[in-house]
Amino acid sequence: MFKRFAALAALVVVCSLAMAQDAEWTKTELGSFRVERFWEETLGDYTWATTIVTYKNTTKKTFTKNVTLRATIYDSQKKMVDTTTRSFFVFEYGPIKPDFEGTLKFEMGCAKGKAKSVSVRIDNAR
Repeated sequence: MFKRFAALAALVVVCSLAMAQDAEWTKTELGSFRVERFWEETLGDYTWATTIVTYKNTTKKTFTKNVTLRATIYDSQKKMVDTTTRSFFVFEYGPIKPDFEGTLKFEMGCAKGKAKSVSVRIDNAR
């Protein structure tokens, strides 16, 4: 049974649909980010959307607590489906100095075929 599940999981990952890719950096006063990849996956009855985001501290500040990003997924009518946050914490990465760069993975549950677009923003940097 484990082999079947592992094979199915591998197939889902391989067959997951890459739905959007944004190579442009979005610059803000708290740093810059870009969406590396956005896709939807299904395993059995469960579906989720995954977004990979790279953040770069393009400011002259060193953040000594955390930098938090928020990703929100939308359906085809631009209605919000789900939102979540992920953070770079100083206790994990050390002070987030100028030119720091890191990648975060956002996963959000959704109905199959619902996740059509994603928006990302920097919630805070302290």
